[in-house]
Amino acid sequence: MRYRAEIDGRCIEVELDENRHRPVARINDRQVEVQVARIGTAARYAVLLGERSFEFELHRNAAGSWVAWAGHLYHCRIEDARRIELTRLAGDRSPKLLEGTLRAPMPGLIVEVRVEVGDVVQQGQGVLVMEAMKMENELRAPCAGRVKEVRVAPRQTVDQDQVLIVFG
Repeated sequence: MRYRAEIDGRCIEVELDENRHRPVARINDRQVEVQVARIGTAARYAVLLGERSFEFELHRNAAGSWVAWAGHLYHCRIEDARRIELTRLAGDRSPKLLEGTLRAPMPGLIVEVRVEVGDVVQQGQGVLVMEAMKMENELRAPCAGRVKEVRVAPRQTVDQDQVLIVFG
């Protein structure tokens, strides 16, 4: 099965061969044995890639998918082989995920707001810090543009999917 993952603007091609005794993943041009296991009932996973192990949490909401790993929160988009082919045939006319707004990936507390109305930001630039699940996570601009609205302030609690910043 083929997948394409875009994590904070960086694209990774993954192809899984599950027909072997131990599944193999081809990540970009590198082949490695892979094992994935869910930890508990939450969206927490353990991954073994070759000899390296990782634990992460995957969160999905109306704003997209988010991976919490090593104290950071990363926006991601994952497409399977069917979606990749449909996108190729359509010429990628689909709107960019999250374009124009930054939403809270999960409930949390705003620790720091790093931008003001009128600031010009680049895609991927850190714009605020949010504490969630006992971790401080830097949230990044989903697109380049000018900050049109900042709807939160430090020490404010936010709900999942709440609009935090609007870009114009």
